[in-house]
Amino acid sequence: MRRSRNSLPRMGMAALVCALAAAPSGAGDGVANARATGFSASVLALRDARVPAEVPGRVVKRLQDESASVKEGDPIVWLDDVLAKAALRTAEAERKQAQATLDWAKLELGRLQVLRDRGSIELEALDRAEVASRRAVAGVEAADARVHEVRTRLDRAVIRAPFAGKLVRIHPQEGEYLRPGDTAFRLIDDSSLRIVAYVDASQLPLLRPGGSLEVRSELPRLKPLEARIVSVAPGTATQTRRFRVEARVDKPDPAWRPGMTAVARPLHKARGQKK
Repeated sequence: MRRSRNSLPRMGMAALVCALAAAPSGAGDGVANARATGFSASVLALRDARVPAEVPGRVVKRLQDESASVKEGDPIVWLDDVLAKAALRTAEAERKQAQATLDWAKLELGRLQVLRDRGSIELEALDRAEVASRRAVAGVEAADARVHEVRTRLDRAVIRAPFAGKLVRIHPQEGEYLRPGDTAFRLIDDSSLRIVAYVDASQLPLLRPGGSLEVRSELPRLKPLEARIVSVAPGTATQTRRFRVEARVDKPDPAWRPGMTAVARPLHKARGQKK
């Protein structure tokens, strides 16, 4: 059976609509339970990246401390770049030689074109000069590509933060060897927090995008957070018959950290009260 391009989103929405429609038959207990006890939730960073090395090399220096706050583009790990610098010098020298060859080929072609106009040269000689000129152009283009490739490799010897955030861990120690794909560091963006939970269909009537959750930690010293619900959707295959609820907390209390567990419950404000 052929599915349309939009079949999967429609199936997800259909499941959500069916769950909402079926909820009233047993929704009273679920709604009361959600209000009274809440449900377990995970506290996650807005973004969480394990940044890999893109080129091989031995770690020369860790340029930041773990748990440091960094800006986008800040250098974190410096890999040995001695070979890359030597390769760049070679590539730049080859580029100069290729340019010199092209300059000479252009001059020779121009000289032969003048002689052709005077009728004092065979066309075969001019054809050979034109071929040599085209080859020289291709040589310069190849040399440019080589210089660009080596400069890129050299730039990637310094592994930088892809976004502003906080360093969780710098994996390699100085002197360790990294291969392409090996994790260099883990970086999180905790400027906002995501609250993620999986709930039964009976709890859905209280959980709509735009609504609010009260989020409490198991640690009594932490003040509760108010989170704005941004999505409600059917769970993955491993969470069948449950629905994924995600909420967002902007500018959270720094005491709240990604990786914590919490209890969330629907928060209903009195009519006329600002959210």
